[in-house]
Amino acid sequence: SLADAIDKVGADVATAGESVIFEYDSNTYFFADTDGATTTTSDLVIQLTGVDSASVVAAAEVFTIS
Repeated sequence: SLADAIDKVGADVATAGESVIFEYDSNTYFFADTDGATTTTSDLVIQLTGVDSASVVAAAEVFTIS
C-alpha cells in the first residue's frame, strides 16, 4: 500500500532535512523528513502529478523537474 511505501521511505531516510523522490503504483512522490524520526507522522509527502522520477534531477538539495 502507499502507506507502507511511505513508512519504508521514512525508515530509510530518517534524517531531518533529507528528502527523496520515489515512485509507487505509477505515481511519483516527494518525501521530506522533518523531524529525524523513523516514524512519518510529521513528515511531508507530495504527489507530483505528470512527473516521473527520471525527469527529476537533485543537486545541492534542489530538485529540478525537466
